[in-house]
Amino acid sequence: MSSQSPFLTHALEISIWISALIFMPLSIPLSGCAPSSELPHYRHPHPTCTALDLSHKTLDAITFKATLECFNSKGDFKELTQFTDSLDAQELSSVLSMTNGLLRLAPSFTAAEFLKLLEDSLRFANTSLAQPDLRSGIEFLRKERTSVGKSFFLLPFERVQAFQLSAPESTDLKVRLSRSMENGTMDQITQSLPWWTVHELQPKETPSEAGPVLQPLFEASSNFLKLPILPSLRHLLRQTANLLRNNDLPDILRLLEDVTSHPLEPTPSPPRSDIPLSEVAAKIKSVECISDPRAQRIRAVQLVDDYQNAVTNGDLKDGQPRHRWTFEELKDKVDPVLEKMADPAQSTPSQPVWKAMLKIFRNSPEILQQWLKKRSDDYQLITYFYPGEHLPRVRLVNSLDRLELLLINSDFTYDFLGFFSLGNKGQEFLATLADAWGDEPPEAWPEGIRQQFPNPKPGKSWPKTLKEAHDDMAKQLANYENIAGSPKLPTCNSNDDNMDIQGTGETSTLVPFDIKVRLFNTRQVFTVMKDNLPDSGTPYSSGLKLLRNLFYELNISTPERDRNSKSGWKNNFSVLTRLTEVGILHQISRQLRNFSDSVSNLDLADQETDPTQQALIDFFKATQTALSVPDLTPILETLILKPADHRLLWAAVKLIFDQPDSNVLTLKQLGFYSVAQANTAGWVVPILKILDPLLRENYEYLLSRLNLLNSSVTSQVSQWLSPNIRALYENQDQSKKDLLAKLIREWIIDPSLTLDAMKTLRAADENDSTHHLFNVFFIRTQALLESPDYQSLEMEKILRDLLHFIEETPATGHPTTAITIRNFLSDRISSWEAILGGEGRMQSSPSDLEEVLALLSRNPTQTYALIANVSRHIEKGDFKDLEKILQKVLH
Repeated sequence: MSSQSPFLTHALEISIWISALIFMPLSIPLSGCAPSSELPHYRHPHPTCTALDLSHKTLDAITFKATLECFNSKGDFKELTQFTDSLDAQELSSVLSMTNGLLRLAPSFTAAEFLKLLEDSLRFANTSLAQPDLRSGIEFLRKERTSVGKSFFLLPFERVQAFQLSAPESTDLKVRLSRSMENGTMDQITQSLPWWTVHELQPKETPSEAGPVLQPLFEASSNFLKLPILPSLRHLLRQTANLLRNNDLPDILRLLEDVTSHPLEPTPSPPRSDIPLSEVAAKIKSVECISDPRAQRIRAVQLVDDYQNAVTNGDLKDGQPRHRWTFEELKDKVDPVLEKMADPAQSTPSQPVWKAMLKIFRNSPEILQQWLKKRSDDYQLITYFYPGEHLPRVRLVNSLDRLELLLINSDFTYDFLGFFSLGNKGQEFLATLADAWGDEPPEAWPEGIRQQFPNPKPGKSWPKTLKEAHDDMAKQLANYENIAGSPKLPTCNSNDDNMDIQGTGETSTLVPFDIKVRLFNTRQVFTVMKDNLPDSGTPYSSGLKLLRNLFYELNISTPERDRNSKSGWKNNFSVLTRLTEVGILHQISRQLRNFSDSVSNLDLADQETDPTQQALIDFFKATQTALSVPDLTPILETLILKPADHRLLWAAVKLIFDQPDSNVLTLKQLGFYSVAQANTAGWVVPILKILDPLLRENYEYLLSRLNLLNSSVTSQVSQWLSPNIRALYENQDQSKKDLLAKLIREWIIDPSLTLDAMKTLRAADENDSTHHLFNVFFIRTQALLESPDYQSLEMEKILRDLLHFIEETPATGHPTTAITIRNFLSDRISSWEAILGGEGRMQSSPSDLEEVLALLSRNPTQTYALIANVSRHIEKGDFKDLEKILQKVLH
């Protein structure tokens, strides 16, 4: 970890302190651990208590009381004596077991040294018990009971007695603790506790929410833990416990530390350098009549920028090619398409329009990806009239652009003199192509074509070939041009260095100018049809076959009564036209242009491909996988088909639109590398499987949260996630990445885990009290982490060292110490369940964590008061003597 990865650092810090404070009520009486009995131990008699025998390996209750009575002969240890007398046999035995464990850690002492250590220990205990707040805290723990009737005072002693370290592990832990005390690390840790528990944090934006950071969590526990979430919470805790026991955890943590230490910020795509500006400038001079070479070059650079960055193909925004949508503009364009998909009356029952479009992706995804790539980067210059303009402009377009412009410009109807309608020319063209199956053998024909030609015979009862369909379309286009006429193109009047435009492009015939320019624009791009014919002799040969398949599926998805060019929006070809107006093909070509030619076939990509190229490959493979599996269908049904207003979908889109411009590139990188990583890790299908029930069961809840989610919050999260997701994707340690991928797959393959997490979240969030308290906790946490005084404690370095310990990569030490501690913590977190023999009912045993959570639920105020009181004594330095005593023991 580094200063570049504060999110992971602070998340670890918050989780550690919450865990520590949840267990702190159990830890107040703790002063050590129970190491192996193999270590040496020594006893030396008190000089003034010669009748006592302290040479035994352990202190029993009788010897301990006699020793304490000797030390208290002058009343110096009155409070400790009174407290000891109040303990029952089991309680005293548990305390002594802890003391014996500590003494076994101790090295050899002289009589005087041992006397001083024992006296200091008893005096510290006596002084602490003299503090009313600490004494009352211990009494509180003695009175509170677990689910099986044990006092919380005894629980930690029992657990520590069961915590067995081997001799090497015990020595390792002893050395680590001693070193942390000598270098001040332990002091920094203890001094950070009051910041979380008793300091009054003052949030800048909401000063009314001032107070200790963790206090609202304890207040929330009273309501939260009484909600019906125990089965879900128990499931999550068991999974967390399993994670602690996972043998791969150290390697996974090393990977994440490396990733977050080397984040990769988003970088804009470099401008195109292979388009000859001189050629573009010459075309600009002849079409747009710009004579000044400098102005020509400026216009050429602008034209290339539009080619790379415009978001649509056929419209203008404020007189310039559109480079962005507003949320309202995009919603107005796309919402009718979603409504059409959601309305079963606008499709045939057996072939909804959305399934018609998906079928093409699912049946031939590899062909599709190569088809798109090949047509994304073959730019050419054309002359083009934008809607509403009477003078043409130069356009830079590729084959996908030309196909899109062909659909856009042919999408018109014209009632000639009010007597008859020509119908929608674009839909006529699409229907002609949809039926052009004459290049295929009858066994390859779809059912609808077979019904049209039940007894196929070449030359007689046979569908048109694609070339025949193209020729028919070309003839119709020529006829329309002859009837309508062409717009008058301007001429450039050259006089030395001065050039101006003569003519307006208007003509005075009965056919509207808009129809003329649509026909003119169609003619400029119509050659793309010929280029994609079978046996065309071009690199795009037979490209029309894939389009024909798509057009056929859309055609038969249209109710039979509306399969004509006069049905307008009711004809499902209109869906395709509307999507081209939004720029769907243009957007695809913008992304695919970043591929090098060597990876146009994604399945044959070289293993040494540039990381960006490989990411593009993985992105499209993930998309291909998602589109080709049936698990996507129920998700689409939830987002598009069932809710007629598509509220959740548009709420998510609006959240993206609300991001500041400075975060747009960050969001793009986050989405891009997340999808690419999902492909390499094998997460695509598992994610789709869990998304279905997650969206279905939580639709309204997710909608309400998205509507309330602050864009600044999503911006902060994306700004941290984006560079780290990219760093994860480009990380070269594939073996560790495989371990992480396997772990996450295990978590998301089981949908019940994610659903239980959502149930727990909703229970807290939908309760007014807990929602407010959790919100206050996050506000105060942010204020704490931004505090210069708290930052001066350098907790990040300490947490990094702790992370290294968990990773089992210590500078010195025994490698199994961390494993033993992780397993011990796992046992404290996870409950167990068993079926009672013969009775068939389930018996559950709450984990220690569940017991503590139950205590918080019953009495959050007093539990927090106990922790706050300890924190105040730490801040005052009242526990300094304890640290000195432990240093002596550990030396």
